[in-house]
Amino acid sequence: PMARPDEVTAFVRTVNHTHFKVCLDTGHALIHGIQPADAVRMIGGDLLATLHIHDNDGTSDAHRPIGEGIMDFPLFVKALDEVGYRGVISLETKADIENVLASEELEIAERQLLERIKPFFK
Repeated sequence: PMARPDEVTAFVRTVNHTHFKVCLDTGHALIHGIQPADAVRMIGGDLLATLHIHDNDGTSDAHRPIGEGIMDFPLFVKALDEVGYRGVISLETKADIENVLASEELEIAERQLLERIKPFFK
């Protein structure tokens, strides 16, 4: 169900096709006990094509916002820069539905999430 980043990378290298790349899911890496920064370096800039970014406590695929789990986000962004990553970033976080009752509140929550991570990508 959730392959380790090194397993996915080995598979993609075995297929060895220009259009077959890796999507790193930061939450899945954390569940395997791997910091996403280490996964980025493991995969390398030549194979890393897209990101599903979310945080968790390392035990469940909770899709928490950045900063609400164990991911070292500044180190992750540094690793992306080191490998020259310029691909797609998908924020794969869940809103706390019980606390987000109106669409205006959801928009505020989304803006707050973007404001929290934007300084890392300047």
